[in-house]
Amino acid sequence: MNSALLRAEGYRLLGLALAYPADPEELRAELAAAPAELDAIAGRLLPWLDDELPGEHARLFSQTTPVSPCEGHYFASDKGVLMGQLAKLYELFGARVGGSERESADHVGVEVEFAALLSVKEALALDAGAEAEESLAVTRRARQVFMQEHLGRFTDELGARLSESSRHPFYAVLGEVLARWVAADLAASGFCVERKADAARRSLPVVAPEPDELTCGMGGVPSSSLG
Repeated sequence: MNSALLRAEGYRLLGLALAYPADPEELRAELAAAPAELDAIAGRLLPWLDDELPGEHARLFSQTTPVSPCEGHYFASDKGVLMGQLAKLYELFGARVGGSERESADHVGVEVEFAALLSVKEALALDAGAEAEESLAVTRRARQVFMQEHLGRFTDELGARLSESSRHPFYAVLGEVLARWVAADLAASGFCVERKADAARRSLPVVAPEPDELTCGMGGVPSSSLG
């Protein structure tokens, strides 16, 4: 598996782990089937899977807890701009509005799965060779913008909140795994995030996200929130 596909699979697994675990055994099967190169995700999470995950997921990500899964919560003054940017990026790569989960465009689950899509697109362009040079350049530029101006800006803070607030080891570990995976991707790709979420915002209440109803079609990357 080449590096872009491995990156895509890592983000896909993170998307599954962040989604509501209606059937923890299905999640267990997905993690157990992960390649050895993704042990930093699957190996860390597998030991903590149990039937208590659905209740803890609901508690953590409800509108009355300190863990908001949405980028806009961490950059409230920029929310209109960032939502517009996300909509344009999703549209460029075949995303669509609608779907069963109806998550907001800036939901971390939607964003990690879009990161998976971009990585799949990159891998396909690499395999196509010279005839896909333009497509490869567009995809890589879009991934840089997306990682630097969206996903890479708030996962450190979201991961810290998740680890601190969770009463279940699965989500405590997931917060750490998410932050480390995104940070490693940024470093490996040479991307630099100029403005990250401020830890001081942990003292602020969670604002219920507006029902943006954006979900994305992932073209071969199965997902609960990107249908």
